[in-house]
Amino acid sequence: MQRSASSLKAAGNTFEQGVSLATAANSVVQDSQKIGTALKTISMRIRGASTQMQEEGLDVEGMATSTSKLRAEIKALSGVDIMKNANEFKSTYDILDELSNKWSELTDIQQASVTELIAGKNQGNVMSALMSQFDIARESLNTALNESDGSAERELENYQKGKLYTRMYRNVHIAHI
Repeated sequence: MQRSASSLKAAGNTFEQGVSLATAANSVVQDSQKIGTALKTISMRIRGASTQMQEEGLDVEGMATSTSKLRAEIKALSGVDIMKNANEFKSTYDILDELSNKWSELTDIQQASVTELIAGKNQGNVMSALMSQFDIARESLNTALNESDGSAERELENYQKGKLYTRMYRNVHIAHI
């Protein structure tokens, strides 16, 4: 997350979405530094930030020359629109989620073309991992947004119950002495 957090945030992702993407990719790749760089690259390529990518030494080969061209190419290849409207991108998470839903319907050539457009040649394996394991990203996001609500509260409650039982035990034990 250290390598990709600011790029993912700039690309409209929540912290939970970023962690979910990293979790899904890591389930296959098992290299957090590579995943961080890949998520940074993917989010920047989608938004057409080629100048910034070149400054950071990231792969710009095969990158679309404009947002409108990238939008048209991805939509033609996959049916997925990277934009909410004419002026606003979807989050990286939302784009990849939509792509993963259509991934199995795409030909190998379409998958390879979308992968290169979005991830470049160097980060293609992370993109492939995300597409094959996106259910993990969805589960992770669901857990982060729903199941974690109140989990700290439950942990505190259990801790306090434990302290209460310990005090009660001590009081009973001392009363018997």
